[in-house]
Amino acid sequence: MKDSTCIIITGPTASGKTPLALSLAKHVGGALINADSMQLYDHLSILTARPTVIEKSQAPYALDGVLSGDEKASTGWWLREAVYHIEQAFVGGFVPIVVGGTGMYLKCLREGLSPIPDVPKDIRCYVRDLRDQPLDALKAAYVFPNSATYTDSQRFLRAYEVFLATQQPIEDFYNVRTPPLSCRFMTIALIPEREALYAAIDTRFERMVGEGAITEVKELLQRNLSSDHPILKATGVAAITAYLKGDVNVAAAITLGQQHTRQYAKRQMTWIRNQGTSDMIMDSYALSLEEQITKILGRY
Repeated sequence: MKDSTCIIITGPTASGKTPLALSLAKHVGGALINADSMQLYDHLSILTARPTVIEKSQAPYALDGVLSGDEKASTGWWLREAVYHIEQAFVGGFVPIVVGGTGMYLKCLREGLSPIPDVPKDIRCYVRDLRDQPLDALKAAYVFPNSATYTDSQRFLRAYEVFLATQQPIEDFYNVRTPPLSCRFMTIALIPEREALYAAIDTRFERMVGEGAITEVKELLQRNLSSDHPILKATGVAAITAYLKGDVNVAAAITLGQQHTRQYAKRQMTWIRNQGTSDMIMDSYALSLEEQITKILGRY
């Protein structure tokens, strides 16, 4: 069974996923595959907490900083690439270790991608123009199957555009999935105590600014990327952009960036708990790396 096991290490931002993945790789002969949607891009190394050159030299590390310019990743693109690298790891005698906190990526890796048809450009553009409306206004104006159940405007609009394109609720497609791999998955979720995590997030964001995150965002904005490029939604970009525009001072930008990051971490933890797919949940702040490794190897 070990020969066909893919290990997944997930958790909120700043929970210590990369150090654990690298340490585990040394013990089991692992090859890492990135599952963080923002770390796919080479634009914001500091702000997205991409692994350092030294860290990446410790084990094979795929899908980190592989996209540049105006290239965009989708869930389907990531899944195809991840499956390829996982299969290559097995062929090469490595244990694939998928590490990252993008929940949809990991869900599709385990369960498969729903066969949702492409949405025509005219419908996609029409729905895109609705993005600034609050969720309550969207629900009142646009009614379709299950529309009342949505609690997130982005998912509401995704479901709406699929319904316009297919005349079928998006849930119909969710029920048709084929797992892309036949291997066993072992999922480890790092969930630190919330207040400790939030304190670490605040400290880390301030350190990122000191290490050059503002310059990173300034250079990013100078690239004139398309307004819907995913990297522009990276946590911290909006806060630093407000500072660069002169709307807030640097202290206020840091406070805002910290707040946005804490909110993102909270959403990540909620997602992980709601999925119910973790084989092991650990407080990565309460355990040393050695203790975490010992617990994992005991179940591996």
